[in-house]
Amino acid sequence: MEGWGCKVVTLDGLEAQGFWDIDMSMKSSNFREMSAVYLSLMSLLPNIKNKTIQILSDNITTVAYICFQGGPSGELTNIASKIWTLAIKNNVQITAHYLAGKLNIQADALSRLQSQHVWELNPNLYHYLDTVWGPHTIDRFATINTTKCKRYNSRYLDPGCCGVDALHQSDWAREMNFVNAPLRLLDSVLNIILHQEAEATIIAPAWKAKNWFQKLKKLSIASPIKLPHARTFCIQRGLRPPEALKNPKWVCPQQGDLRLSGPPSGQDVSGKAQTHDRRNSADFRADSLATVPQMSPRKSVKGIEGIDMGHQTN
Repeated sequence: MEGWGCKVVTLDGLEAQGFWDIDMSMKSSNFREMSAVYLSLMSLLPNIKNKTIQILSDNITTVAYICFQGGPSGELTNIASKIWTLAIKNNVQITAHYLAGKLNIQADALSRLQSQHVWELNPNLYHYLDTVWGPHTIDRFATINTTKCKRYNSRYLDPGCCGVDALHQSDWAREMNFVNAPLRLLDSVLNIILHQEAEATIIAPAWKAKNWFQKLKKLSIASPIKLPHARTFCIQRGLRPPEALKNPKWVCPQQGDLRLSGPPSGQDVSGKAQTHDRRNSADFRADSLATVPQMSPRKSVKGIEGIDMGHQTN
């Protein structure tokens, strides 16, 4: 099992889901099952306050510890105590019942989703990027285990996210966005930045053959920063190798131009002169406004983080 998941029978089938980090995956199945119940309740809390809920689990030990508010294992009793404390504080009436695994299909499927994008940027590298182009206010593609900001969007509802599915959020223009998205979503991300006139720092390989690459170059408002070797900047958090480690082109960049320029001849997307780089000026945004008064300071990508991958055909 790679993670945890739950599905509410009512509430329009609301779902919550997350992935275990490597340390958590080494815990006993009973510990993970108990933790899954607690994380599910935390995720659903705004929707279940002052309600009565029935917890259905295919783990007999989990059901027993919840019903009896503890048991012989101190570790499991501690989680049971957290579950009951959460319920009491939020006036949630809980009961727990056993549900055979063959009937627990939907929640079980959520817990077995693959986690190929569960990785995070090296904290030291993020700190540098945050100093150069931040402060970032939200991590758009993250989990509770990988977020680089206090506020983040996740693919599924989890205990800490402030929104599910970054592509359906309408507040991009109000935030300083940090984006480390799955590669297949980069084109959609760039469309959002363009349409919402937002500003973002994006982590991406320099795949010049990709359809989104030229769009990314046009939206760039600062020179790109070349990332180090993938094994240096990519920290695996899920059980499966993430994109940056699984694809050999991330770890073996071909020779070539590793720096991606913005619009040609020092021009920004509006055709006005762009004279400042955030790495050389702490007042980059204000200077951009003063230099290009006709252009919104948003609708832009600050540089293109990545390494030259050469020609990509698939």
